[in-house]
Amino acid sequence: MRKLLTMTDVTRMKGSRVCIAGIDSDGVCIRPDLPPPGLLQGHLQVEGHAIIKPRAKIEFELQPKPSAKPHTEDMFFEADTWRHVGDCDDNEWYQLLDRDAAPSVEAIFQGALQEHKYVLPGEGARSLGTIRVADVHDMQLFNPYDGSPRPRLRFSDAAGVVYDLPITDLAYRDWAAALGADASRGRHGAAAREVQELRKAQALFLRVGLTRPFDPGGGTQEKCWLQITGICPTSQGITQNPEKQDLHQRDERNRELLLEQETNRLIAALNDNSMTWDEARAWQRQLEVLAQRLKEALEETVLASLPAGKSLSTDAYKFEHKPALTTMYVDSAKIRKMFSPQRRPDLYKPMTRRAYLRVSNPEKK
Repeated sequence: MRKLLTMTDVTRMKGSRVCIAGIDSDGVCIRPDLPPPGLLQGHLQVEGHAIIKPRAKIEFELQPKPSAKPHTEDMFFEADTWRHVGDCDDNEWYQLLDRDAAPSVEAIFQGALQEHKYVLPGEGARSLGTIRVADVHDMQLFNPYDGSPRPRLRFSDAAGVVYDLPITDLAYRDWAAALGADASRGRHGAAAREVQELRKAQALFLRVGLTRPFDPGGGTQEKCWLQITGICPTSQGITQNPEKQDLHQRDERNRELLLEQETNRLIAALNDNSMTWDEARAWQRQLEVLAQRLKEALEETVLASLPAGKSLSTDAYKFEHKPALTTMYVDSAKIRKMFSPQRRPDLYKPMTRRAYLRVSNPEKK
């Protein structure tokens, strides 16, 4: 059975395993999976680039998969037969989530949710759904006891119920892990900044799902626990935290302006001493990707206008386009200078010599 799905969920499981889900043209949610050992993160990529991700339109060859309630969305697919046919624009993405949104978290599970926390195995008709968030209260990126990356979000739904749920959204898990590499600085501020960004959204949707049955300890009955499988702000023009932002998905026509704006924002943040090294480098790397894509777009434009027999070595290309690209974004040397001991002594004083060398020369392992 061939199905076109708009991907809504890409979540982290144990190790390199991931879980994906999408919605078809009839509004039915489907969770494509592979036979054991299951779906791995590498299956989502082509030549190292993530293709299966939220907003992507993917065509799958689906087959029935034995499943038990509440995980009724499960289906197998053939690994080498999926096809990427495009991505949702902002309006399509909003319309999809708005149509799928339930009035509340409890409404998703149609009376099977107990204590606002779990559904018992064998009960309920579904394990995934969408809600529109009424308010975002707080975000936590790390376990307060051992400091490990364990993102959580506390929010209210339209029924006024407050939930505090773990986030399994792959983008947020990877972001928290990246910040965790710089565990001594900046991570609490990152969560607070993200909450502010989410609150700016014209409409914030969450994908809410259920875990596979497990017993968290104490010999109690296995349960399917609530989790956040996708965080979906749908505001027009809202800039997410740069660590998670996929800059190259922005409007092609605005790339040059976007590159300039994001570069200015990065410089301002560096001048305010409000960023960690990992945050700055993550931002700068995405600017490099955007600059490369802008360069490719300029090359295509120039190629289309060149007379027959001419190449991209023409003066018009060399002197009109290349200088702008080389000066428009901040390179790694600039960032390294902004994190020197002379400029940021607060970062270096409490460090051991080994930590000092690692941060002052971060390219060397």
